[in-house]
Amino acid sequence: MDSSNDNIAADGGSDISSDDQSSDDGFDQLSDEPTEKPIEDEKRERLMDDLKSLNEKLVEQPDCYQSHVEKIGILKELKMADSLDRARRTMQAKMHLPEKLWLDWIQDYKADEQDERYIEQLFQMAFQDFICPDVWWEYLVALSAKSDLFSEEGMVKARKVFEDARNAAGLHLVKGGLVWGACRDLETCYLEHLVNNARENCSSEALAAVEAQVAKMMDDFKRQLSIPLRNMESTMQECKDLAKLYGAEIDAGIPRKFEAALKYKKELEKHEKSLVKEDGSQVDGYWNYIEFEKKKADPTRVRMIFERAIADHPYEFDFWYDYLHYTRSTYKRGPAVRDLYKRAFRILSWDNKIWQDYLLVLEQDEEDITQMQVVVTDALDGNFGACDGYSEIWLTWIVILKRKYSQCEGDEQDSLRERIRTEYASACELLGGLIEDGEDGYWLYSLYSYMAILEATHFDNLPRAREIFLELMKKYRGARLMWTFWSDYYDMERRFGDVASQRSLLHKAVRGCAADNGDAEFACKKLMRFEREAGTLEDWQASQKIVDIRMSKVNRRKQRLEDNKWQKGGKKFNKSKDFGNEKKIQQIQRLRK
Repeated sequence: MDSSNDNIAADGGSDISSDDQSSDDGFDQLSDEPTEKPIEDEKRERLMDDLKSLNEKLVEQPDCYQSHVEKIGILKELKMADSLDRARRTMQAKMHLPEKLWLDWIQDYKADEQDERYIEQLFQMAFQDFICPDVWWEYLVALSAKSDLFSEEGMVKARKVFEDARNAAGLHLVKGGLVWGACRDLETCYLEHLVNNARENCSSEALAAVEAQVAKMMDDFKRQLSIPLRNMESTMQECKDLAKLYGAEIDAGIPRKFEAALKYKKELEKHEKSLVKEDGSQVDGYWNYIEFEKKKADPTRVRMIFERAIADHPYEFDFWYDYLHYTRSTYKRGPAVRDLYKRAFRILSWDNKIWQDYLLVLEQDEEDITQMQVVVTDALDGNFGACDGYSEIWLTWIVILKRKYSQCEGDEQDSLRERIRTEYASACELLGGLIEDGEDGYWLYSLYSYMAILEATHFDNLPRAREIFLELMKKYRGARLMWTFWSDYYDMERRFGDVASQRSLLHKAVRGCAADNGDAEFACKKLMRFEREAGTLEDWQASQKIVDIRMSKVNRRKQRLEDNKWQKGGKKFNKSKDFGNEKKIQQIQRLRK
């Protein structure tokens, strides 16, 4: 769930997550031969038909979450172990698996006596998906059964794993007690081991080890009893029993924290009841739960309820958006933020805004440019559904490079300048083939405009900046029609150019801007204002003539559009019956003129 799990949720699993593995990778040793009594022929035939339908659906919609889940369920019922294993790996490579599927997968491997190495990989992969308290419990139980556990080195490693488990799932009100209980079972067994050792060897060192272990367990009780969890009362009793048995003192803060946690738990139970429902109200219940925890202002608890929400509803996208926003605004930077974005991409890879935010997170973390380039490449491989998504990724990336350019000097700055130009050229080449001229090209036009201004303001290359703007206006009619980009061009000329260049540009803008949306009128007003500020009488008169000619065309076009509108949507009037209405229409038309 967070960075504290990085060392346990390691990158193991590369052997297990691809679809095209050969049969000798250790995972295809299973067989599709039924391992139990065959199911009835009629039922099997029906399941095979359902399986065929699901396979066809997955060909058309390979990212359909529910279809993958249903296919795995059918293969498990058919006891087709080899196909089931491939189906699980196929789904895992594309998306998160719910905890139940991870548990089934692990249990099947255990039952088939697969190599422990592969089972370990399954555990680690499960921890990287969602909060999995039941999987953690299975893992801790398996770890506790190892023969070398009570060696000095074994306990150090085990405690590290158990601490990771508590950090990951220990705040889960319903199931967190499972993890804490497994940790306590380990410590209890170790205490018994030390007690037996002290009986055999009545040395001061052995007795000190027992006392230290009791103190360690009392500290664990203190931590657990300050957290609202189910069955807290029985845990408190265990704490008292341990203290009585070994003559240990109960810390004065334990009863106070226990009462506070117990009171908190009663408040949380009201929200827990709303999560039991299977209908859509469970989503609303989570939102209320999240808002309640936010008001308490404990980030670790807020993250826990978010984790539970996305685990139960992985495709409720608003949970992810709010979780990302909360984590970024709370932690600002670091592994907790980055890890959450990486997990979100498996659900929201189609959302270019998430990729942009992640690039900004990496920039804030001062990530190496080479690594950021990998992220940009991954983002551009996504399917954003609209071409503007790709343009925004490119623009975000070039802006980041520009900021890095401003922070360096000398050869490094020269290198970054050329890299920015190369990235810009690549973007134009790629996007030019994807984006249709018109409204769909707005973000591509913005990229041209930004690069031109960058050349003028940061690279001190006004001729190159003008070339970019001229290329934009010449190549894309949609850009010529928009005053927005003429305005960018004009602002640049006002800052760096001369009066003649500014006037020439405004003349082109007047002739080029669209007549239908007011852009042409705005360009005309801008030109005349410019002449009042910078022109002679002759200049003003020449520009006024250009404006009059343009506005005459604009007004005629508007009149044609208005006439067409009334012809298509208006009513054919009968003078004898509708003379009054016709007169009103004529008045409206005169006013419009």
